[in-house]
Amino acid sequence: MSKNKKKKVKVSEKPKGIKEARNTENPESYYDKTPKWVFKDMDVEHERWSLQKCDNIYPYIIEKMKDYEGMTWGEIIKATGGRRTGNNNHFENVDEFIKEAQERWIELKLEEYSEAFSLRLTGTHRLYGILEDGTFRVIWYDEDHEIYKSAKRHT
Repeated sequence: MSKNKKKKVKVSEKPKGIKEARNTENPESYYDKTPKWVFKDMDVEHERWSLQKCDNIYPYIIEKMKDYEGMTWGEIIKATGGRRTGNNNHFENVDEFIKEAQERWIELKLEEYSEAFSLRLTGTHRLYGILEDGTFRVIWYDEDHEIYKSAKRHT
């Protein structure tokens, strides 16, 4: 027969106290910042989503980005318009992208980011990228709103 004994765990080191987060900055502090654009991470190889492959609309895209520079990220995120209800510019979960975009995201070694920011240029035109601390890292230009399929109305 075995005897029920309570075992004590011996601790060789005592905990040094409660650990605190090093970054105590508000993660939404970029709301008050104006946009900065970074193009070094841009996908230049994709046949449809590369910003470099859309020469015919490139000047228009730059003008729209310049317009956004007169706003803060808080204003950009709250912007509404068009037929869509809600905000035009917002974060999208990468796991809700079409399969091709999800696979390309991994090929670009961006899997540490679970969200991308969608910046509306026109009804179907979007820029996708990573928004960190007020800086938008441009990844893709989506002319046909195909990367993230929106639900069709009245269907």
